[in-house]
Amino acid sequence: MGTITAYAMSVAIILAIEYIVYKCLLANATFYRFNRGVLLACYAIALAAVPAGDFLGRILAESGTAPAAGAISISGIKAELAGAPAQASGAGIWHAIPLIYLAGAALIALLTIYSYIKMARIIRSGEKRMTEDAVIVIANTTVSPFSWGRYLVVSPADADNRLIIEHELIHIRNRHSLDLIFAQLFIIFNWFNPVAWLMRRELSAVHEYDVDRRILNSGVKASDYQMLLIRKTVGPGFQSIANSLNQKKKKNRLTM
Repeated sequence: MGTITAYAMSVAIILAIEYIVYKCLLANATFYRFNRGVLLACYAIALAAVPAGDFLGRILAESGTAPAAGAISISGIKAELAGAPAQASGAGIWHAIPLIYLAGAALIALLTIYSYIKMARIIRSGEKRMTEDAVIVIANTTVSPFSWGRYLVVSPADADNRLIIEHELIHIRNRHSLDLIFAQLFIIFNWFNPVAWLMRRELSAVHEYDVDRRILNSGVKASDYQMLLIRKTVGPGFQSIANSLNQKKKKNRLTM
């Protein structure tokens, strides 16, 4: 478990560096599909930067005792942690860190499952309308429009709003839900890393910017679309795990 914790910390450092570079160079660019690919690549690079063979070897060799001297490999470079034998209190801290990591990951996983269950209940209990691209679900409660997989969920008042339907259909056609699944799994693994949460938010924002541009390019008046974004700010939208019209960074979207 200590090796997995060290690996998670190594990944967190690499992801933080990538996020800083992204924010400096690409965050304000309007190449949204390209930015989506860059963000997904950042996840992959961070996970692969620690050589797999070295990581697996350390798992097999791990004895389960608190290390007085250890090695953490980041991008193939090993930093030796040398020092005197650990005191009893120090050993207790070393043993506690993996347990804290595991407890945090378990908590985030449980909260994620709970959110998926809530969303599934709304989808299961709603009225279904089958279309070629999606299953439109008319919820029996007030929700901000959102999409997940092939399901497009709206309140009864929005069931015939073609602009809302088209917005969510674009998310479905581009499989944005798959990105959010991966981002959420990464958060469970790297829950202690603030950048992991910021990356998911950045990825979700890129999804929305891309959809907004496609909607406007289809001929919709910008003023009408802005009013739609302003109105749809109430009701649960599952912003973290689904593509929701009620998404954060609304001020940025209105400006753009």
